[in-house]
Amino acid sequence: MSTLALYAPLLALLFVVLSVRTLLLRRKHQIGVGTGGNIHLSRAARAHANFAEYVPFSLILIYLLEQSAGSGLRIHLLCIALITGRLIHA
Repeated sequence: MSTLALYAPLLALLFVVLSVRTLLLRRKHQIGVGTGGNIHLSRAARAHANFAEYVPFSLILIYLLEQSAGSGLRIHLLCIALITGRLIHA
């Protein structure tokens, strides 16, 4: 089994959590588009968008490294760093 296959579902779950958090804030403050100047919604929306912008590209790069016979330890460390960074950013 691919090492990346262990970490991708965790990142997908985190993406769902960020999506739900943003959605709930939109409903709470009745803001359908944009952030309406609400700082909490702005932060949640940026965390969600930043995740959507960077994680797919990062996963592709890690996958390419894994397929080019990258060491298992290196792949684990990169995936752990990616998850840790995304959790800290969120």
